[in-house]
This record gives sequence, C-alpha cells and structure tokens, in this order.
Amino acid sequence: SPSFTFQPTIYRAVPKGVVLKRDSSDCILQVNPTNHPDRFKCFIEQTAVSGLPGGHDNNEVPLVGFEGCVIDVRPVTWAWDGNAFIFESSASLAAIKDCFVVGQLITVSGVAQSNVFE
Repeated sequence: SPSFTFQPTIYRAVPKGVVLKRDSSDCILQVNPTNHPDRFKCFIEQTAVSGLPGGHDNNEVPLVGFEGCVIDVRPVTWAWDGNAFIFESSASLAAIKDCFVVGQLITVSGVAQSNVFE
C-alpha cells in the first residue's frame, strides 16, 4: 500500500524579512473618515518594506507584546516605508500602547484562540 508524507502548511502572517520591533515613539490612532477607516499606526525600527496585505477589514492576526499580552489586529500594511506597522483593531489605543510598548518585539501568537488585552 502506498504511503504519503504530508508537509505541514506554515502560515506566515508577517512577511519574510519584516521585524515588528517598536521604536521610541508612541502608537497613534489615525482618524481620517474620507480616505480610510480609523486605524492604528505603530512606528517600528527600520525593517524590510511591506505594503501587504493592503486594504482594510483583513483577517485578524493575534499578536503578542509586553509580558505576553495579546492584541487581535487586522493588518493594513506590515511595514509601510519599512518603519510603520498600520492595522485595525477593536482594542483601545490605551490597550495597544500598554501591549506594544517602546522597544518591544511584537510576534505572532502561537495559540489558535486569543484573548484581547483590555
């Protein structure tokens, strides 16, 4: 009987080469109802440029920050100009600032179910 080996599918939410390491500035809320929905922008240390995934209302990705907190984000661009992570989230700006603190390396959560840090 034939045997099959299946390679696991590895889903990379963050594009290869992009490192989400917060710089020394605050995350901000961008409110611009004429151009796009409200969204957050966290500046990151210079990394590979990525405009992915683009658009709005993308799939949620749970991201881990300070002391293991998790924020569910809907990425707009992972690394605009290589220095800005732009995303939508139902979390508050205060919760985002508390989780994605200055100097924090933000990583994708390995858990299937996540709790929003509030």
